[in-house]
Amino acid sequence: MGVDASDSETPPVAWARRTFAALSHRNYRLFFSGLAISSVGGWARSAGQQQLIWELTRDERWLGWVGAGALLSIALATIPAGAFADRTLHRHIPVHQSREPAADRESESRPIGASRMPRLGLDERREDG
Repeated sequence: MGVDASDSETPPVAWARRTFAALSHRNYRLFFSGLAISSVGGWARSAGQQQLIWELTRDERWLGWVGAGALLSIALATIPAGAFADRTLHRHIPVHQSREPAADRESESRPIGASRMPRLGLDERREDG
């Protein structure tokens, strides 16, 4: 069995460049570093909470109950929060903010809610000829 060119491994530099390409964007670097700091804070809070529960009770069952309570609250809130967001919150997202001021003046004659929808250019009539 011969080795053809398609089976060869990519050089390590190319792999690293592709893997960390998103870090070349400033906004992603800010997001990534904020997420890392937030995760460390969450772990520290959780460890401190567990230590406090242990010092107050000296009972392993309470550690389990407190941990389960934290996860249970997330699990129980997920479905109603998702349903609420699907029904209400998307209506308040201002899609029209990215348009120019002249486009906003033009949308004043549109029905309520239509100004929040992205413009596709379908409402314009062209006169060819």
